[in-house]
Amino acid sequence: MQHQLGPIMVPCGPDENNIGFRGQPPTCVFERLGIREDHDIAILAPIDKASRTLVKEAQELFGDRVFIKPPNLIIQRHRYAAKQLGMSIIPNEVKGVLCMRVDVLRSTMSLKERQMLIRLRDAQCEITVMGPDTQKPFDVVIAALGWVYDDGVFDESVRVDLMGPPSRPVDNAVYPRLNSEFESVSAGHLFVVGAAAHGRDRYRYKASGGFLHGYRFNCRTLWRILEDRYERGDRKHNDLQLPAPDGSEAFDWQASAVKPPRKDSSLDGTKPSGLPGAWLKLLRRINEAAGPYEMVGGSLADAIVYDCANSSAWYLEDLPEDLVHDRHLARPRVIWSYYYGQDQQEARLVALRSSASSVLSQFIHPVLQYYPPNVRPDLDTEVEQRKANQSSDHSRLLHPTAQWQPTEGVRRMHILEAYVFLDWSTPAVVRQLEIFMSHIEHAVAKFCLGKGSGSVKRRFDERHDEDWDKLQAASDEYA
Repeated sequence: MQHQLGPIMVPCGPDENNIGFRGQPPTCVFERLGIREDHDIAILAPIDKASRTLVKEAQELFGDRVFIKPPNLIIQRHRYAAKQLGMSIIPNEVKGVLCMRVDVLRSTMSLKERQMLIRLRDAQCEITVMGPDTQKPFDVVIAALGWVYDDGVFDESVRVDLMGPPSRPVDNAVYPRLNSEFESVSAGHLFVVGAAAHGRDRYRYKASGGFLHGYRFNCRTLWRILEDRYERGDRKHNDLQLPAPDGSEAFDWQASAVKPPRKDSSLDGTKPSGLPGAWLKLLRRINEAAGPYEMVGGSLADAIVYDCANSSAWYLEDLPEDLVHDRHLARPRVIWSYYYGQDQQEARLVALRSSASSVLSQFIHPVLQYYPPNVRPDLDTEVEQRKANQSSDHSRLLHPTAQWQPTEGVRRMHILEAYVFLDWSTPAVVRQLEIFMSHIEHAVAKFCLGKGSGSVKRRFDERHDEDWDKLQAASDEYA
């Protein structure tokens, strides 16, 4: 049985100070004694000197419907912490808590009993988490608990599969379930855009697709997808070129002309104009791309896809990362977007913020990922990993896009956050691109020439970002 562990809202009063609204009594908000155990028991009042008379009156009024339990750990630790820290005011000792079962609290009560609830709620101000926020009754409580998707516009011949938050399986009818092309998985050629398409990015990425500043970019992407699917003529569905004039760009790329990577020490990043065309486009987009910035984590991403047969490197803009994998799984590809970082320390290594500490970035920052042919993220593993990470005291606070799935063959490069000026065109950033992309394209060239699998030998930030707790502990040693 699934228990609802939120606050308990019940009618209370009215009395001379709390009259309610339009003939309805006000609402009092109570808390539970515990989360795992005692979740079906509500806190009424502390057993202390100040509440002695009130508790006695409540016991006489409610009889055996109220009972006393030991104070929970929060109450105990609050007083202990205040004493240990030498705070100016130490809370009175709470020897117990007057309680009532939740189902009894929600049952029908007399006017006198409901008026007593107002006094009880006022007395528990300092022993509950919500405390002063819910100390007094509310005249009206509006419960905004979500919605169910209205599919009334469709007749019985159109079946639209729905989805909802993974943490609440019972609420599974919030958004249409869509594939990587914003198309219903159960009703072919039915596309969804706007706030109704937020299911694609809300739970997995916590991106902005439910709001205008996010789904405006999804609208443009869907237009490009529809142009490609229905206006492409005789071109194959997985061709790289998109009809939209601003959606893709081809660069000449000869595998035989790619040179082995140079030593890192020989690169200084001072000549961005000398970068190959696709790299220069990549650098410009990192500094200007609005779609991936709002639709973080790969909800919308840019990609460089290598076409060995036609000696081309195609730059693709503002596409869902899953779409890039779906269409170009057999090709080597670099995908990048903006991601959140870990949030427990600044992106500093021994007090300095540099490209060396990029992987420690806290705020939104660019992350480049290379996928060899036939390699893509495992979505089932990704979901399970994020669930497991919630058990860590550190990882439970991470944004979903800050949690990385170990995937064999993937190479990843974080670029240092720049949350003040958003300038990712410095020599340090250019040098990072040169180092990362030279190793990537060398492996791609060997694959295209039939001399390798497309795998990159050198390891990058994927060594560190898959376990934030371990990385933080290691970096603390040098602080």
